[in-house]
Amino acid sequence: MRYGSFSNGATRAELAAKTKPGKPEIDTGGAYGRDFYKYRVVIFCTYSREQLPALLDYLFKELHQAGVMLADVKEQHTWSQPWYFPRVPDAHRRQLFTFKSHTGNKELDVDGIYSVWKAEQDKLKAASIQRATALMVQGKTALQACNEAFTIQQLAVSYGFVKSGKKYISPHSESGHAQFLINGKRWTSFHGSDAEVGLGNAGKNGERFGDAFDLFCFFEHGNDRNAALKAAGDMFRTSDGKTVNEKQQKEWRAAQEPKSPVDIDVDAIIRNRKKFSMKNFSLNGQSQDMKKRMLADRYVLDRIAILGQATTIYAKPNTGKTLLVIWMIIESIKAGRITGENVFYINADDDYKGLVYKVGLAEKYGFQMLAPSHNGFDSASLQGYMQQLISNGTARNTVMILDTLKKFTDLMDKKKG
Repeated sequence: MRYGSFSNGATRAELAAKTKPGKPEIDTGGAYGRDFYKYRVVIFCTYSREQLPALLDYLFKELHQAGVMLADVKEQHTWSQPWYFPRVPDAHRRQLFTFKSHTGNKELDVDGIYSVWKAEQDKLKAASIQRATALMVQGKTALQACNEAFTIQQLAVSYGFVKSGKKYISPHSESGHAQFLINGKRWTSFHGSDAEVGLGNAGKNGERFGDAFDLFCFFEHGNDRNAALKAAGDMFRTSDGKTVNEKQQKEWRAAQEPKSPVDIDVDAIIRNRKKFSMKNFSLNGQSQDMKKRMLADRYVLDRIAILGQATTIYAKPNTGKTLLVIWMIIESIKAGRITGENVFYINADDDYKGLVYKVGLAEKYGFQMLAPSHNGFDSASLQGYMQQLISNGTARNTVMILDTLKKFTDLMDKKKG
């Protein structure tokens, strides 16, 4: 629909009367627009919600290439959006509005447009899988490879998120308002419906947040993280057609296989074989060497936690455990009892705003701040990370603080806890 240069046919004097103090004579937006003609274009076709992003992408390209610079507004991305005729006060002003209809011989091929768009999306996905495979072959974990190879925008669109301006509308949303924001490799959702279904991680103010892998985990594996990690390894394939999981399993089995009989010196084994005795396990005679490796009693947290020991701090929620521990770490660094670069604070219990503030403290005082899903860190792999530190001899003098412990193990499980 095309309508007059001044909103609803109002005169300059009428618009000026509605102008607020300190504002321009003619509002630059909202109900009282600038001096130009406005259009509404209605295209009749049958389509599904899944096909809407593909249709909008196609129509805007076609219209803009033809010189029809139709603006993209959020209502166009809303499913079942009602449109209203402009409000005009009298018959005279109705004459300012015109309606034009054009019926061509060719109907909009919705299925064909969607097929082409879907093929492009599949091509992008295939390229991302190839990049992820290369990253895993280089030693990246499935989570790291997924987050580096796939963009959140790419996955969001494939899972039914609809772009509206700079934000996206969640497929779970019933209101149709855009409340899903993307910032680099992180996303934040203020959709209440996303909170209800458990998308991503919970923030302290009711929002949800996460990365590309969190979307993959939720939409393709029902929030089963272990299943998602396994599926990622099965999805990424090397040049010989083997999945990364198959390649890694083959390498592991090869490492476990005993040497061939040709390589085994049976006589040497017999000569060196000891008669079994419990004395074989005795530490006697090693005390001096053990003393050299023993850490001196140094407090990481003054009068609470000693270097080389495991200490658990328990208190009710919101009683200041985190605040106290961070303050004591800073005091120990200032006193020279510990070296900040060897302190790794794993923050798994904060929203994004709280995390940003604490990263600032870590930067100021020189200790390390880690968080799940950031820079590829996976809390489920913590035990493996610790074993690697032990294996390469860098675990000594390393301080790890887990906030909070229940994010890393089931405290109610006697076998795990």
